[in-house]
Amino acid sequence: MCTSTFMSLSNKRPNYILRAAIAGLFIVNSNLVQADDLADLKAQVERQNQKIQELQKLLENLKPTTSNSAPSASAASGVASVGPTPVAAVPESLRLDQDGTAIINQYPDGLTLFDNNKTRLKIYGLVEPTLSHVTQQKVASIPYGKTGSLVSISADGQPASARATTFGFQTSWFSGNRLGFSFEHDLGSVGAVSSLKAIAQLESEFELPTGSLDTSNTLFKRDAWAGFYSPDLGRITFGRQNTLTRDVTQTWGDPYGTAEVVLREGGYTNVNNFKQLVYYSGGGPSAALDSAVVWKKKFGDHWLIGLAHSFGFQGSGGSGGLGPSGLYGAIAPGYASAGQGGPVPGDSSNGATNEASLAYNGLSLGGDTKLNANYSYNSATIDDLKQTANLIGGNIVFGPLLRLNAGYITYTAEQGPHNSAGNRTDKASTISSSVNVGQTSFSLGFNEMNINNAGFGSGGKGSTIMNPFVAIAPNQSMLNAVRSNLASGHKKAVYGAIVYHWDNQTDLYIASDYAKVDGGISMGDAAHNGTNLSGNPALGVAREVEIATGVRFKF
Repeated sequence: MCTSTFMSLSNKRPNYILRAAIAGLFIVNSNLVQADDLADLKAQVERQNQKIQELQKLLENLKPTTSNSAPSASAASGVASVGPTPVAAVPESLRLDQDGTAIINQYPDGLTLFDNNKTRLKIYGLVEPTLSHVTQQKVASIPYGKTGSLVSISADGQPASARATTFGFQTSWFSGNRLGFSFEHDLGSVGAVSSLKAIAQLESEFELPTGSLDTSNTLFKRDAWAGFYSPDLGRITFGRQNTLTRDVTQTWGDPYGTAEVVLREGGYTNVNNFKQLVYYSGGGPSAALDSAVVWKKKFGDHWLIGLAHSFGFQGSGGSGGLGPSGLYGAIAPGYASAGQGGPVPGDSSNGATNEASLAYNGLSLGGDTKLNANYSYNSATIDDLKQTANLIGGNIVFGPLLRLNAGYITYTAEQGPHNSAGNRTDKASTISSSVNVGQTSFSLGFNEMNINNAGFGSGGKGSTIMNPFVAIAPNQSMLNAVRSNLASGHKKAVYGAIVYHWDNQTDLYIASDYAKVDGGISMGDAAHNGTNLSGNPALGVAREVEIATGVRFKF
């Protein structure tokens, strides 16, 4: 019998064990009732009582402790230990997560690989297969024959460049597939800072249909950072991580994020035709920050403040990022080898991002109704051209049943060398809701992007406009814009989902989104089959529908 089984039995049925022990003692000592002398009988009874008391003390010592201490390594492994082993108390810093929430009965927090009450290492992940039906997909030319050349033959009865529907696996609709490691190490108290711990996180993203990395040659695309946390200090992290703005606006950008702004990272949905709104919360090369320092801290029960800075990434030294190449007829001054690296010597602000956020959580509106609101400012200088965004929004939570979200965004970007193409100005808005009925949640949302004076990529002659704050490749830089080819228009999206929460680690869902674009703007759709969304028939299709179903496993 293993230790854990014996402990369970001893805890649940101690009286049974005592009774069995008493019965056994009397059976073994059956000659007790045959004693001729009453005094001998009394003496033997006293000795038996002493033995019973010793057994009772032993059982009391075997009962599990009710303190908050973590079990010993031997108990956790199910291997019996020899003799009572003192269990070290869990440090205060390791009893709480980075939001001050007890690490018991909360969101899926991974599987512990190592924990000695001083250092803790966990592995966690999310796997989400998605099947989808998508309309208006561009039929490509089909390679065939010995040469494998592209020729315009019919595909399933459709001529090349026509439009058709698709059905099959897609990149996950809700969440990016991921595998990560989190690290915590207790540092005790340092001066006025109590419960300090070192923290780190490494997180990769992969595509479920193929098993390939989401971004080639980038193992930890989602997270690669280290830092410190304590209730007094807040959370400060160094390395690649979400933009601060993204962690804040996810509370109202769609109905699937947290209601309150928290210290840990958050995000939007993954691949669909309403996610383009997330780019306004981007910075530096994308919707994440490279070479960044991010600080967040709670003040009291309601306020949260965050600041972020990412160092420039367009120089030849350091690591990460891509700068422009050939946009001035040659590699731009100050850039080497297309700008693979850190800050530009003599131009440290180039490629840098600065962000600030202020949030108020849990304003009581009476009963169990609460308001959460926040504001963020986002500014990035990419290729010596400035981009800024102001983002304000929040949600009202009506107890566990209903949540309403809304937000408004303004965005300005300089375009063309020395802003020769003029400013692009966008305004965007969103509204969404979610209703919980038992283990099922129902959500519905709408967002709109009003885009004015936007330039196109690939030297101003490309088929799509540039996304805000994205400069992961030279042909997506705002430097590409030319005054002779600018466009304005609107993109609107309606979406919804029904999610059945089997338990806190497994979700089953069906979801759909509908996008419509008018005007001269053009942007790629979520399916990445070469279809663009545009009100200009020469550039793409004006409407697209997607229906998806999938399952999410979290550990």
